[in-house]
Amino acid sequence: ANAPLDVLATDRWSWNVPTQGHTEGWTGCGDSLVAAEPAEAQTAMHVQTPRNPDGACALSPEWTSVDAASWPQMVLRTTEDQEGQYFIISWENESGTHHANIEAPQAPGEFVVDLSTRPQWSGAITRLAVTIFTPGDATTHFTLDALFFQDAASRQTNSAQEPFVDQPARTWIPDAELERDPVDPIEPVDPVEPVEPVDPAGPSTPPNTQIATNGGCACSSTQGPDTGSLGLGLLGLLGFGLRRRRRA
Repeated sequence: ANAPLDVLATDRWSWNVPTQGHTEGWTGCGDSLVAAEPAEAQTAMHVQTPRNPDGACALSPEWTSVDAASWPQMVLRTTEDQEGQYFIISWENESGTHHANIEAPQAPGEFVVDLSTRPQWSGAITRLAVTIFTPGDATTHFTLDALFFQDAASRQTNSAQEPFVDQPARTWIPDAELERDPVDPIEPVDPVEPVEPVDPAGPSTPPNTQIATNGGCACSSTQGPDTGSLGLGLLGLLGFGLRRRRRA
């Protein structure tokens, strides 16, 4: 029998959707690419970036909703050896966006992230991001086979398919040890305003020109500098030129 699908889940993902390419709402951050691919007997989410020194990153769907008080531990299951790399877990709640770093496990499998030790893990979590960072390498990738939550006190998980993972949590790593400036993958970057091309022939209508209609006749009136002042300025220039010519 087929395992229950969690396509519209708000707080757990196993990427077991038979539809090719389905990532259950997860997308890439920045230039990272997210794709579903076979992993053992089901599918997994593969995340890769071709040239980003900040790491490969995946962002959870907009309908994410995790009760931080009920589920203080995150469990991730990887399918690749990530030795020498770091996972950066980011989340968003009503107080803003936050992150924490852990050293990636050396072998594929499940590992536990104890978020109860982070004061910012509170309230309703409305977005998640998972980034893998390799110091000195701009081409990074990772594959997740599952992401769910659990509670150590009750030894329960929020997934009917996943048992409680009884293992020590990964140790937190300070930002300074990563040699990487903190990057917020959840906060979108403001798009750059497009620059309108400049017509080399100049504008067809002089600037500050107003069109007025009077008795059915459209007449143009250019708001420019005072013509009297302009005339005096031209006369002054002519006089200056004449004085230079007489001295020559």
